[in-house]
Amino acid sequence: MIAEVKGKISSTGSNLNERLEDKLTGDFFGALRYTPFNKVAKKILLNTIVLREDFMRALEVINSLDVDYWNSNIQFWPFDSLGELDVLLEFEDIVIGVEVKLYSGLSSDDDVDNSICNHIEESKHQLSREARILKRKVIGTNKTAFLIFIAPEYSCYPICKDAYDRKIIENGVILGYLAWEEILVVLSRLICTEE
Repeated sequence: MIAEVKGKISSTGSNLNERLEDKLTGDFFGALRYTPFNKVAKKILLNTIVLREDFMRALEVINSLDVDYWNSNIQFWPFDSLGELDVLLEFEDIVIGVEVKLYSGLSSDDDVDNSICNHIEESKHQLSREARILKRKVIGTNKTAFLIFIAPEYSCYPICKDAYDRKIIENGVILGYLAWEEILVVLSRLICTEE
């Protein structure tokens, strides 16, 4: 329903197949926001993989969150001139941007590779643009900026490693990934422990 309200799905549903990721995002995170953050969302987010050990602080900040209901902490597809994060979570000490993929690839990429040049060039790579959005949101604060890429397991690591290796993720923004398959495992564990 959130995808429909935000104009991501036509009134007839004729574009539903091509916009399945938006429907999935709205349905999944829309339902999740009505459960206590500490009971479900926090446990899911703590399974995010980060590629560098010094980036573990993002998971430490998430672990330190003590939030019950968090409907006021979530935004769906917030507008920005650089692009559109699927979900934006804002808490006292951290801003989390979430990019959701299911069957499609990134919306944009280029050949920018800052690992082989002496200057930093901005990339149009979707995760690079979203990292810049997050960086602007934390400027002048002590908040951690954390970008999480949620996708099928087979694509998570290669896409994030490529962006990290090319050094196209904004300095000060932590990039991590979370596979849909891992989310299912976490939810299954939570259901089994509740019984």
